[in-house]
Amino acid sequence: MVSENRAIVIAGHGSPDNPTANRPVRYHADAIRQTGLFSEVRGAFWDGTPTFREAVASLPGSELIVVPLFMSHGYYVDQVLPREFRAACGNPGYRIKSLQITEPVGSHPGIRELVLRRMQSLLPDKSLWQQTGLALLGHGTTRNSVSGASVRAHARGLRDLGIFRAVKALFLDELPYIKDIEAHFQIDQVAAVPLFMANGDHLSEDIPEALGIPADHNGEAVLPGGTSLFISGPVGTAQIITDIILERISAVLTPRYGKVAI
Repeated sequence: MVSENRAIVIAGHGSPDNPTANRPVRYHADAIRQTGLFSEVRGAFWDGTPTFREAVASLPGSELIVVPLFMSHGYYVDQVLPREFRAACGNPGYRIKSLQITEPVGSHPGIRELVLRRMQSLLPDKSLWQQTGLALLGHGTTRNSVSGASVRAHARGLRDLGIFRAVKALFLDELPYIKDIEAHFQIDQVAAVPLFMANGDHLSEDIPEALGIPADHNGEAVLPGGTSLFISGPVGTAQIITDIILERISAVLTPRYGKVAI
């Protein structure tokens, strides 16, 4: 369904100091813009340019759909995005009359398929997966109980497949911690997939520091206790995320328009 009245904003956290943290938002916005399905598609950031409110200014069309490029519900998705976009859409000088915010990209079940693709790149020989622990690395926070929910849900779903020695969700800022990875697995080989949306400071600095490995690990390292580690890039940089964003958009349109072909 092509609409001249419907605009899309892909909303991410962003960083004013690390351009790599902003690239996935811009990449996925560009890819969806090229479909020609919407009057406009923009990327916007809480901590970057354009801001959420700036992105709404001069948007064509009267209907806005915001897609949170975040891993889960929590402070940003449940409080910041509604507050900022409602304030922007309430500006009498703007054309937007209807606002919808989709579910966050990171809670989509397709993330599990993406994790399996990351595993295929890390360990192409699937016979080794039964001997390997899979660590899903998330941010988490003790300030919001739902922040780590998506990571835990994906861990449960992948554990139920029965194709890995063990599957665990570990976090930077809440229990169980990434820094305790060897204590949680106690096996010779672990593969880690960061459930983050961008290659920002968490990927380049915080996670290597928590794991006790060099920042320039190139996907392989030995943990301080001797465990062999394979670690992928973040899920948010994968092309399949564009398809998940389109599915999130279609899901909010379905109750109003029936099944939407986009």
